Amino acid sequence: MHALWAAAVREARFKREFRLEETLFYTAIALGGLLLLAYFSRRLMATYGLDTPHAAMLNLLGDLWAGSVVILAVHHGGQSVLEYLGLSRPTLLAIGIGIGAQCTLELIPIGLRLMAFYGSCGVITGCPSISFNTSALARTDFAAWSTVIIMAPVCEEIVVRGFLYSGLVRSIKSPFIAIGITALVFTLMHVDVQLHPSGFRVLWLLGSGLLYGFLRWKTGSLWPSITAHVVGNLIAIMSYAVIR
Repeated sequence: MHALWAAAVREARFKREFRLEETLFYTAIALGGLLLLAYFSRRLMATYGLDTPHAAMLNLLGDLWAGSVVILAVHHGGQSVLEYLGLSRPTLLAIGIGIGAQCTLELIPIGLRLMAFYGSCGVITGCPSISFNTSALARTDFAAWSTVIIMAPVCEEIVVRGFLYSGLVRSIKSPFIAIGITALVFTLMHVDVQLHPSGFRVLWLLGSGLLYGFLRWKTGSLWPSITAHVVGNLIAIMSYAVIR
């Protein structure tokens, strides 16, 4: 009888859902720590240069903090972490969808950069021009690039499209609202108002967020959006080295 009672308690605990305010609270704690450490990282880079290892360490700690907060919240709530966050076993199809979606999206800035290269993009605010700066990669250590390319996309997706999206869908019962809110949060996370971001960058971030949310909704998995985010950051890093 005791064993049956314990099993019933575990089952009831497993089925417990996060309330909307709980979802927003844990998301705010996760992203608040991430953005705070990112702020100090930018201050260090402004003072000592882009290649300072301390800035990369702060970014890494911020990513780990954000991911750890929501993972522990899901575990403490009795949910299956992998299932709730959409992190069940990745498939080649899911990874392929993410790569294909991001590469398709990248056709937009590539086209604009080509237009800028041929002098036809003057009417588009913030459109980048092309020059070669291959020494940029050599000036920054591997840890910094791996944080940007791997850790940041994985942890950000776990928080935004994993935890926040799941909580919103379960509370609001609308994937479209959840996609819109997570896309807005994603955009605000990456817009630095001190740098006066261009309209193109804001729209690009919003479009990327909507794409990642759509992938999360249609596939039921977080792996396509993680893959797309990783590919997007990798292309951005390569663009930093080659296209300025």
